[in-house]
Amino acid sequence: MTEKKQPANITITVRTHDHMEHRISLDTLLDIMKISKDDTDCVILKISQDGNDLAASAPVHEAEYPGVALDAHDAHGRTIYLANAELPNDDYPGTSVARLYAGYAEIETDAPIAAVFTPMRGTVLPEYRPAPTKLVYVDTELAQYRPWDHRAHPEHLEEEKRA
Repeated sequence: MTEKKQPANITITVRTHDHMEHRISLDTLLDIMKISKDDTDCVILKISQDGNDLAASAPVHEAEYPGVALDAHDAHGRTIYLANAELPNDDYPGTSVARLYAGYAEIETDAPIAAVFTPMRGTVLPEYRPAPTKLVYVDTELAQYRPWDHRAHPEHLEEEKRA
């Protein structure tokens, strides 16, 4: 008989400027707030600016596919699917999966346009070494791809200059 999976543990962490981390488990926070975990659907971290929101959410009771979703909401309240990331699960044992979405939920696809699969250290053979580059899977029926161009996307150049 297969043992029933338990949902992932959720912890909220606040890091100070001096890199001290202060943690509280979701269970403890719910106890303080006098909220039943059975009545809780998900935990959401939300940032807002100029009427737009960015929300990272983690379902509380998800045991099969524990992960985090990242969505945006524009100033009109419309949802834009951005990304999700999952811990290893039965579909991808030993591997964390990140999927990229790029669309308004109402009018565009809700299917991922790209995905990256990363073996989790400690869940694979000790001699595992990360590849020098990651393989990104792109659904070319939903998205076009172009190689990264440092002139158009200079983020990595700034990091290289500091190193």
